[in-house]
Amino acid sequence: NQERKHPYDIQERGKCYRSSQLTIRAWRYFWGKYKFRSAIILLSAPKIKKDELSFIDKNRLNLLNIQVFGRCPKDKEIEAFFSFLDNPENQPALIHCSLGRDRTGFFSLLYRIERMSWDIERAWEEMKLFGHRSLPWRWVTDTYFRKWLEDRYSVKLKD
Repeated sequence: NQERKHPYDIQERGKCYRSSQLTIRAWRYFWGKYKFRSAIILLSAPKIKKDELSFIDKNRLNLLNIQVFGRCPKDKEIEAFFSFLDNPENQPALIHCSLGRDRTGFFSLLYRIERMSWDIERAWEEMKLFGHRSLPWRWVTDTYFRKWLEDRYSVKLKD
């Protein structure tokens, strides 16, 4: 079953979904089930699989590629993310990176806070629940992302 092989979640039904990087078989399954109109891929261009790009092109999905690795997103990347995702022509959208935990988790957290009005602490806890604190990048979450979020939203997150 593709749902067990790939960590995924419905962020907001009909608008935003998240997962790990999908195989083509999984793409067919999830695309058939949720009728994605677009993909937001948080990988550097060389790490995007050619067959995935072919699937996206063949099925006329819109694509946004934001290349974030080991750092917080820049304001212009966040603006591009929301501008793309807020456009009804791009909904529903699937967000993914390679494992669906760190980069995907961070952009999902932003979506929860900025578009679904979630409390920051709740979104932070959900991000960790999906494995955002994965090694070897745990220090990134514990220091860099935390400080960035606390500064952006003027809050103090619990440990």
